[in-house]
Amino acid sequence: ALLGAKAIAHAQSRYQAPNLSYVQGSVTALPVPAASVDLIVSFETIEHLAAQADMLAEFRRVLVADGVLVISSPNRPVYNEDGAVENEFHVRELDRAELQALLDVHFPQQAWHAQRVAAHSLLWQERGTHGDVSFDVLAEGVPGRRAEPAPPMYFVVVCAAAKAALPALPALSLFDDGALSLWREFARVAMRERQLAWDEIDARRIAEDRLHELVAAVNELASERQQTSALRERIGALETELRGVDARATQIEAELGREAAAHRHTRARLAFRETLPGWLRWPLAVAKQRFAPPS
Repeated sequence: ALLGAKAIAHAQSRYQAPNLSYVQGSVTALPVPAASVDLIVSFETIEHLAAQADMLAEFRRVLVADGVLVISSPNRPVYNEDGAVENEFHVRELDRAELQALLDVHFPQQAWHAQRVAAHSLLWQERGTHGDVSFDVLAEGVPGRRAEPAPPMYFVVVCAAAKAALPALPALSLFDDGALSLWREFARVAMRERQLAWDEIDARRIAEDRLHELVAAVNELASERQQTSALRERIGALETELRGVDARATQIEAELGREAAAHRHTRARLAFRETLPGWLRWPLAVAKQRFAPPS
């Protein structure tokens, strides 16, 4: 529905006429009254549908009694001759007999035309005595009719003496590349370019995925670096604090050493006092301290 709306919007902006209008609907249920349409043109449609018979019945319903249907359908055995690329949007392709069997039900009068893209050498007569030839062309999106399909690359001139009669030649001649070698080469190159384009798109997608992964990795690395920096600052602070603790521990050890030495001295004095010489000297020492003159 969205694509249909976009197609209608594009058509309305580009193709305008007083008697031209656009309606969106299903080909199996057209939003128009019965027997109200003179001509239906259905190109590139039937192969995209499973309900092909329903579509043709709906076309017959809305056409007037002498209305005409112009319909195109790919010829399945030829449409993809080499089987290189399958059109994923085609639901059911038909061969000639299958298409005719569907059309016979509602449209028994049929005039078949064959169409395909091919490479030709085109020779046309310039305006002259043998009748004019004209070409339907599409230039810059605008259809029209011209005396020549494109500016000629070569001139082929049939000429004779003044009194000679020139042979009557057809106004238009086509020399067909029967083996379709030019067309096949064009299709091969186009397919290769298409594949290269898809490869480039895939490569860009891979590069974008890698870029996203790289950005994530860089962000993660930056976060880890910030965390590492914070940890380093914390470790530095702890090391400074540890050095202070070490200095305090050294100071405490020195104080403990002095205390231990004082304790050893006190124990030695106490131990000496318990000996006989100590007991003999102790009263003298007490008396000496008692009667010593004040300092």
